[in-house]
Amino acid sequence: MLNNNAPDTLSKLRDRWEKDTRAFEDIDWEAALMHPREVAIKSRLRLIQLKILHRCYYDRKRLFLMGRSSSPNCLSCLQTEGTFIHTIWGCPSIQTYWGTIIAELCAVLEATVPMEPSYVLLGIPNDVDLPRHQLLFCNLGLVVAKRDVARHWGAAETPTLAEWRAGMDMYMAAEKITCKARGCPRKFSRIWGCWMQYYGIDQPSLDGER
Repeated sequence: MLNNNAPDTLSKLRDRWEKDTRAFEDIDWEAALMHPREVAIKSRLRLIQLKILHRCYYDRKRLFLMGRSSSPNCLSCLQTEGTFIHTIWGCPSIQTYWGTIIAELCAVLEATVPMEPSYVLLGIPNDVDLPRHQLLFCNLGLVVAKRDVARHWGAAETPTLAEWRAGMDMYMAAEKITCKARGCPRKFSRIWGCWMQYYGIDQPSLDGER
């Protein structure tokens, strides 16, 4: 009885996301909670997704209320309160960045990737029509972009496409080594094949796969 009456510790978190994006079904919220486990092999990228889900990054408005900032306004546009959702999604400069990343993913996958915060930020794939291996690649591409947003969190400038591409190449090399060590190079080729083909990178040999 005590367990059943315990408050839902994530209800306030869900309410904030619903206020900033849109209302979720229970199954959608469960997908968002599971998403950090599925974005990448590397635990660092999973941690970034987990921090974004829990809104761990201090925005300008919150720092202002804490007395740690002289203004609550966004450092980039200087006109709107720098709330969490504005900083990570709503600011015109960050919208331009997300548009560039989504366009690049669409070109690499030769498919449509929706520019919806429920998918881009939380990983809820309701409007995503991609096969499993492409969805895994797209999830990783988006979390690398979110890593770059987090790295520029306290600065006026936004991340660049070149920075994102360099991050993708770095994590591609790391996943290649991991898949080879696990004896599943075909999984790596299936997920990363679109990237290697798009940028003219030689695909690894599949000899010795178990």
